Amino acid sequence: MKTVFVIPVYNVAPYLDRCVESVLSQTLQDFEIVLVDDGSTDGSGQSCDEWASRDIRIRVLHRQNGGLGAARNTGIEDVLSRKHDGWITFLDSDDWLDHHYLERMKQAAESANAQIAVCRYWRPERFETSAPPASPEKHDKTLSPDGFFSWCSEHGTDGLFIGNMACAKLYDLHLWQSVRFPDDGKAHEDMFTTYKTLFATEKIALVDEPLYAYFVNPASITGGGYKWSPPRINAVLAGREQLRFLAERAAESTFVTCLGWHFGRILWNLENMDQSKDNRIFRQRLFDMLREDWNLHGRFLNPDNCQTYWSVRKTLHPLRAACCDSFRRLARDVRRNGVGKCCSKLAMKSRRLFSRG
Repeated sequence: MKTVFVIPVYNVAPYLDRCVESVLSQTLQDFEIVLVDDGSTDGSGQSCDEWASRDIRIRVLHRQNGGLGAARNTGIEDVLSRKHDGWITFLDSDDWLDHHYLERMKQAAESANAQIAVCRYWRPERFETSAPPASPEKHDKTLSPDGFFSWCSEHGTDGLFIGNMACAKLYDLHLWQSVRFPDDGKAHEDMFTTYKTLFATEKIALVDEPLYAYFVNPASITGGGYKWSPPRINAVLAGREQLRFLAERAAESTFVTCLGWHFGRILWNLENMDQSKDNRIFRQRLFDMLREDWNLHGRFLNPDNCQTYWSVRKTLHPLRAACCDSFRRLARDVRRNGVGKCCSKLAMKSRRLFSRG
């Protein structure tokens, strides 16, 4: 069965050729490429048309800018409307693939009779195409959805990323008959969506090899690396939706794994957020979500072996938030005005804070 690569394109002129060439150089050549130009303004749309004129397997769709999720949805709907029967995979236009990506993924899925194949990824350190790190030992597996989430939890941050990203996966197209990405332009659109397809199948073929190059484009949605920005909160909102979904469909161990990830995201946002007045509303919203979700689900975490448990308890301590904000402002005053002028203010703040409980 033929495979369709859906590639959303938005202002990626320096990277698009590398992406498309990585697909055209696949060792398995039975595929089609759908380039979805999401209203590019840097000539990327014209580059898409040029590629289509060179290879009949490339199809171009032009649309008004609506964000990554909406562009992927456009590609999905185009493929479904043409009664395509086969596989679909997503590739971001600043990323690229190992030449064996399609062959290895399709072979793994068909051998395991699985509707999804997943591979590992690597992060290139330079702009130029670089080879993935060598894998000394490959351990391909066939997993249930719960088994896959267990594998993700055993592989730390990389596992978390692999579990949530829409890319680096080959899907039976039928899984997308009723599933779509958010189309309102929000960041972390993968996290609102991918888990629904994972739990719509019984088997997942895991290709234990880095076949997907995830390039951190400074101009992309998440290109700020580990710096905080308001769209990061979407990951928390997605986590809440995941928990509601998994509570009804997943094993308790999977739910607990995702619960730990969810609390970790909230804590990361609180710790990395710029403590300015402009972010006060975001900070309060995160504290409220942390408190609500802790009251709902905190009992599932084991205090004997879960660091997240104690991190959340510490964050929710009634004095901690007040102390952090008040003494952070005081430290700023000390830097500006010197210690002497701030001593009386320090004493007053301390009395007020510690007389609250």
